[in-house]
Amino acid sequence: MELRTFLTNSLAVLFDRWQTYRRLVQASQKERAALSRAAPGLWWLLVGLLVDDVQLSICRMLDHAQMPHDNATFEQLIKQLNGDAQYAGLDSILGAAKTLATGIRERRHKQLAHADLLVATGQAPAVKTPFDDKDVDECLAKLAEILNAIRSHNGEDPIDFAQFRSGKMTLDQFLPWVLARS
Repeated sequence: MELRTFLTNSLAVLFDRWQTYRRLVQASQKERAALSRAAPGLWWLLVGLLVDDVQLSICRMLDHAQMPHDNATFEQLIKQLNGDAQYAGLDSILGAAKTLATGIRERRHKQLAHADLLVATGQAPAVKTPFDDKDVDECLAKLAEILNAIRSHNGEDPIDFAQFRSGKMTLDQFLPWVLARS
């Protein structure tokens, strides 16, 4: 599998998880209560796991191309395309995505990937750079923009990740659709 296909599939799964998180957060009190009666604590567990997974996945996709080994990241993909003038603007889109993810990356480094002592003991703020769901939405949109710019330059139809995020397609429908177009 080539890197672009891997990142496309990974981003599709990430959009699905983020949409699932959004649906859970927007669930009515009645829906939350029903879920809590069926499996106490499950709602909070799912929300926490989904947000952590989405944030870790975004950080992985935005990691450096090499650390010291080669990573399957957007930076690596753009590095592979360097030298081709038609892809010149991708670095700035990636930079915008990284800026949007600054707070997410801080949380990853201080809380999720490592147990920072000052954060764990409440002696330091968990994240210096605040972030919210809008930052995640915009970061995902930037990553989709990179993949769709590459697809366009290759004469391929763009992938409508927004359609996927709105729940119009299930993951089972979407992944074959993506693979057929990659």
